[in-house]
Amino acid sequence: MPSLLTLSCGPTYHKENIESSVEKLISKELGAESHSQLVGRTLYVSLPIHGIMTDGLEISKNVIEQVENAMIALSRVALSSDADVQFIVIEALDVQWGVRMRILRKMQDLKDLFYWRISKPDFDERLVLNMDRAPELEVSSQTSTPSRAAKAKAPLKNLWHDISLQEYMGELIASRLNSGAQSNPILNLLLGIDKITPKLDLDTGELELIVSGAAMNESPSAISLNLLKSSIVEQTAMVEKKYLTRSANNENKIPLEERLKTFAWIRTISVLTQDGEEVLNLKAGDWRNAEPVSMLK
Repeated sequence: MPSLLTLSCGPTYHKENIESSVEKLISKELGAESHSQLVGRTLYVSLPIHGIMTDGLEISKNVIEQVENAMIALSRVALSSDADVQFIVIEALDVQWGVRMRILRKMQDLKDLFYWRISKPDFDERLVLNMDRAPELEVSSQTSTPSRAAKAKAPLKNLWHDISLQEYMGELIASRLNSGAQSNPILNLLLGIDKITPKLDLDTGELELIVSGAAMNESPSAISLNLLKSSIVEQTAMVEKKYLTRSANNENKIPLEERLKTFAWIRTISVLTQDGEEVLNLKAGDWRNAEPVSMLK
């Protein structure tokens, strides 16, 4: 793996051509049309997928393979470019189902995996994966159907922006909470949560977690709130440990207190229902002073 970073004498993909390079490589490797854009230090690609769900309402293995191959292609270009790419994002769009799969990776994590600075399980924990409905992608059967490539290029481009480390960390917390609740049937039953959406405000130092699901439609039970709080504490502490207690290349430890002197980050987490009602409010001490507990596996 390190050969991807070390064997080339110069960049294979130049910054001024990086977007077309991504599109050509995905066309060659996947046989799919795509649209790519470099926004600041974040490299995006959107591509159409078909049949994201199986008859059993599970994500299709073919779709997973296609998205993984797209991630490999995007990573190859980013690692072999003179562009300073910090984050890579894949937007996989299924027009038929009106579903968007969004995957976000931090490039330094990939480099650290190559150089054995972090383990494979640690690397896997750093993936941001979101799936949501995208009604704007649905095509009426009574209208002419535009190509999937055109749909992949269309509505999301105006939402693409340069992602900061703070935003990434907030998204990772929410993604870990979502995937943990979904993969643990008992926890999912008790929490009754469909989705958690993050909203970060560094001016106030607050991370809002907007929660939807049956448990939040009525007054949440004390058990549900305690489980949710424990899960948030666990995941926030984990994310801080991964990104705020090591140097940029993961070679040196840094005391969290020292890092926070120069790094703008959250001081509170507010959990809200979709109607805007606050059901939990956590202070930094809640997750920084808590005993390690494993709720989400």
